[in-house]
Order: sequence, then C-alpha cells, then structure tokens
Amino acid sequence: MKYLSVILIIGGFFISSISAAEGNITAGDITLIKLYQGHGGILIQHSNLADPDECGRADYFILPDTYPYFEEAYSLLLAAQMADKKVSFTVSNCHEGIPAIKHINLSKQ
Repeated sequence: MKYLSVILIIGGFFISSISAAEGNITAGDITLIKLYQGHGGILIQHSNLADPDECGRADYFILPDTYPYFEEAYSLLLAAQMADKKVSFTVSNCHEGIPAIKHINLSKQ
C-alpha cells in the first residue's frame, strides 16, 4: 500500500509537468500593439517578453481572437498603452506558435 501511494504521487508530478506551464510576466510597458493579417488575434510587444511554454517565439504575446471578452481585453490594452500604465500578464499555452495571454493585470504605477 505504501508503494502504491508513492507511485501515485510520482505519477501525479509527472502528469502535472507535462501540462502547459503558466508564466507570470512582470509588470512593464506595452511597446507595440499589432494587427497583422494571418494571425488570429492581436500581437503585443511588452518590455518583459518571455516564452514559458516554449512556443518558439519570445518576440510577442498574442491575445487570441477567441479569448472570452476579447473586445474588453483589447480595449484595456489600448487604454493602458495610451495612458502609459504598467501591465502584467499570465501567459499559458501557445496560439499560432506565440505565447497566449490568459490574464491581464493593469497597475496604476
């Protein structure tokens, strides 16, 4: 019974390591918002780019057009860029080979 518990725990760690990693992106500036034909979403350049899921690109994040509340999120990003506010993200999974935005946090600082 003790060995079965150990095997289940190790198996749980293995399965969780296979799933996509979420990456918390430190607050920074949105340096570019791009609508680019051929991409299903808005491309974002940020002062703290990263590729935690190894999508293959660390030059953009993408806000997929399938994102729930896409229009509201896009408006938030535009407002943050215009007001020069700091934005942090959680990115998770890949969309078209680019780290996909999962959560957006806007800071007053």
